[in-house]
Amino acid sequence: MARECASALRLGSGEEGDGDEEVPAASSPTTQEPTGVQLEAWSELWRRAASAAEEQRIRLSHVPTGPTRAAYDHGKSEGPCASWRLDHILYAARTLKLSSCWSTLEADPDSAASGLPNQCCPSDHLPVAAVFEVSPTPCLGDAERVQLMAKVAELEKRHASDCSSLDEELAKLEPPAAVAAEEATASPAPDAKAKNKKKGERPSPEVIAFIQEKRRRLRDLKALQASDREALVASLGELERDALDLSLCTDTWLESGSRQ
Repeated sequence: MARECASALRLGSGEEGDGDEEVPAASSPTTQEPTGVQLEAWSELWRRAASAAEEQRIRLSHVPTGPTRAAYDHGKSEGPCASWRLDHILYAARTLKLSSCWSTLEADPDSAASGLPNQCCPSDHLPVAAVFEVSPTPCLGDAERVQLMAKVAELEKRHASDCSSLDEELAKLEPPAAVAAEEATASPAPDAKAKNKKKGERPSPEVIAFIQEKRRRLRDLKALQASDREALVASLGELERDALDLSLCTDTWLESGSRQ
């Protein structure tokens, strides 16, 4: 990780880069170590990039292009030249099949040795290109879609039953004055005299304990049900996730259980 950070920041070359360039194919080792702050920032960026593909369900494949730029190494004014793999092609393998791609500097040792541009290539980068075959977008079958939504409905039914059971249990344990006390704390009376009158009133310890316990149990049940929904979604395959996204707002459903 430290080596990647130092290379991205071009430490030891006398200048900081923008992080776009990779380690050259033939390069001298970095002489300057990144600071703790630089390494922490790079690690956080790495974690965000690594998790983004999973969170956004991005499935990209990489065309095997080789080095596309050759020049003097960073901070040097003479050869030998180093080569960098800077130009990439990413594609969705679900709907595209790679047929072929252009070769790069690995097939042109003279340009790799002399650098770019040269008499054969007027640009400082070799162009990259690829040919793909287009495939139909895969999707879940009708029967599998019905089974998936039945699984979702079954979970929702169980959650609704758990909520009803908890409501009934709490109703039996509720002290007589708990309803009025909870309403008073949730929404003060609009009338000024009534507000002043209630200001001096304090629910009994029994009522306070019940309200706190009720809120705790409702909060715990909500967290447990959210965990159930997350586990269900995590168990789905890619086609099932596509079908679920078409049937409801998955993010909202995960958070609150609502389909809208």
